[in-house]
Amino acid sequence: LDSIIFHEGEGPLLELCRTLERGGELADVGSLAWIDRDGDEQRAVFNMAMHPVRLDEAPLPDFDDLPLERYFSPEVVIPYDVNRGCYYGECTFCTLPTVIGPGYRTRKAQTIAAHVVALSRRHGTRHFNFITDCMPPGMLEELPVELIARDADIRWWADARVEPRAYTAEGAQRLYDSGCRKLLFGFETATPRLLKMMQKGQTTRAVLEVAENCAQAGISVTFYAMVGFPSETLEEARDTLRVLTENAGVVREVSLQTFHIDEVARTYHDPEQFGLHILDAPGDLSLYHDYESDVGMTQTEAAEAFEEMMSALRAALPLFSGDNLLFFMQKSHYFLHLARDRHPDEFERSCRQREERRSQLGAQDDLRAARGLSFAQLDFPYAECVRRLGHPLARAVRPDFLTGRYVEGAAERADAELGGLTARASVLAYAPERAEFVELTPDGQRVLEEVARAGDWSSLLDSFGALDEEARAQLDDFAAKLHRLGCLTAPAHSPSPLLASPTA
Repeated sequence: LDSIIFHEGEGPLLELCRTLERGGELADVGSLAWIDRDGDEQRAVFNMAMHPVRLDEAPLPDFDDLPLERYFSPEVVIPYDVNRGCYYGECTFCTLPTVIGPGYRTRKAQTIAAHVVALSRRHGTRHFNFITDCMPPGMLEELPVELIARDADIRWWADARVEPRAYTAEGAQRLYDSGCRKLLFGFETATPRLLKMMQKGQTTRAVLEVAENCAQAGISVTFYAMVGFPSETLEEARDTLRVLTENAGVVREVSLQTFHIDEVARTYHDPEQFGLHILDAPGDLSLYHDYESDVGMTQTEAAEAFEEMMSALRAALPLFSGDNLLFFMQKSHYFLHLARDRHPDEFERSCRQREERRSQLGAQDDLRAARGLSFAQLDFPYAECVRRLGHPLARAVRPDFLTGRYVEGAAERADAELGGLTARASVLAYAPERAEFVELTPDGQRVLEEVARAGDWSSLLDSFGALDEEARAQLDDFAAKLHRLGCLTAPAHSPSPLLASPTA
């Protein structure tokens, strides 16, 4: 490793290239960390930060050399940064104002509109993700006007901050007319005292009014929410859950995380103000500190509350139903449905109907093995592995983005309380038509392979010869389960499938 550029890279990277080309001094490159090897001992050098670029003068982003057709997305969605930093910058838990900085800067609405029109034409797409921590109120008024005036005909989504004056019914409709189809707001919690501690500068009522105006305009609303903020109780977390589920239909998605503490946020610099005790320093690649709170939930209790809340949200929000990778795990994929001017209500109805239809699938003679079905042999049961790894104790050993923080000694506690898994052969099947993973027994894989060889379910049964009624019922029950899982499918012209037997 020779050097690292910290924070914003355009200016420093260009200067680094020029310095290396002319044999200049690395010490003159702003925002660069490098290794000085000239002396007797190597030493790390951290140069002063380079002045940030004037964002409105930055050139049109260049994606020409990227293999956009190979990204895991049905259609191209272009990222475009409308601003950097955060114009609000007061939230006590947040790191973005300093991480994305330095400082807050924005492009003019005219520049943004001109750039996205050029990018749309260059790459043959009208789908955009406006990269921003939050859209400033002025841009919420000016940008839609510019996009409409230029007949940009794009579809876009972005993160946003609750600004009631900007998200009136008229303002939300103007955003929709400009192509906005999805907005993500920082809801965080329904508890007023916690909102005050977070310095969010908003009320639950205001957030819901903004969400209602957006929903009425046809814009899908996602809320960011948090569990485990210092001093939060389980009852308060459940109250937040109640507000979210009661407003299903206005709120389409919830991005839930547990509270984290790192070295940038105010919760780290003033822990006493929040009743926190920092327990350790993070490792070289760790993002978060371990801590204890004087009152409220512990980190483990917050992780358990996270699971409780996610389970309830999956039941209440149709977009969380099922496990189709292309619907529910990638934000841009749901956006692409909206980008075809499909109303969020219509998409939610299709999600409900999809699950209802699946629950009614049964056995029928012309069932065939799903096209492109593939298998992976496993030595342990997949579903149980996923369940164990999702336990709060396991997440303290193997942190993830949503709930994870590394805790010293957690591995020993997890071993003692969770125990190990018993080896048992299983098969993970992937059904590409539904983009879903299914766990099967080895016998299940063999049945699917035999159906593929025979041609369809009826032909496989015929190869068995005479079957008594009980054996036929058991086989049809198994076929019905495979049908509901997407491993067996019926031809498009096939009549409605028979319901599975009462023993299914």
